Amino acid sequence: MMRIAFTALMMLSLSSCGSHPGQTAPQIPARPEASAAAASSSQADRPEQIGTPTAASSATAGDRVDMRHADWTAADEGVDGWLHAKGVEDTSSEALIKLAGLPESVRVECDRVVPVGKPIGQAALCRRQYKDGVWVLVTSFLLLVPEGGRLRKVWEVPAAVGQLSRVDAAEAPFVQLNVSIQDDGMLLFMEETEGLGCGDWRVRLKAARQDAEPEEADTLKALERVAPRVCQSKGRYAWRGTTFGR
Repeated sequence: MMRIAFTALMMLSLSSCGSHPGQTAPQIPARPEASAAAASSSQADRPEQIGTPTAASSATAGDRVDMRHADWTAADEGVDGWLHAKGVEDTSSEALIKLAGLPESVRVECDRVVPVGKPIGQAALCRRQYKDGVWVLVTSFLLLVPEGGRLRKVWEVPAAVGQLSRVDAAEAPFVQLNVSIQDDGMLLFMEETEGLGCGDWRVRLKAARQDAEPEEADTLKALERVAPRVCQSKGRYAWRGTTFGR
């Protein structure tokens, strides 16, 4: 079975956050560029996550279509057309938040129509960004299903956390997971991004603290609080009729 891979994008600038000239964010490594071959190789060497046994679980990372993007431009222009055809007339971020009844968010954008199990069959794979405090931005992956002109959320997990610069509000990713979906819609995988994984985030946080300004203490505490929540999302999820579960 083929697995379709997506990355949690962490490049949204938030001018509304304001700026403080002369202050810089702690040096947290930026997301490395990764080729499809490198992604496939690293995933193929990783042990299978524990999950619900299924005959479809024989899919390998080498069968994955790698779909990494550089910004918030929708990866598939057809997602808006699909939503329109399902009765969702407005696909702006503000409308998606309202139609899905989502909590306060900085931005929501849907990238692709992806397969999910029966009886639903298809859903929009989207990303939601929201702030934790002033200078920490969290990204979650979620699946939205159109119903009667509105949107129903069938799955959501935190996928990334980053710090906003006090100079220009640009984001420095700190921990990031990617999502891939088996092409029959029965399995979903949340896996680490090289260089932004879960194994050494405490080491990177310690290094950031050494160079941090006193006023950044609360921001680093927020990173320390959110990073474990993101890492808890890692693993394999199986379709259970109405949502994906462990």
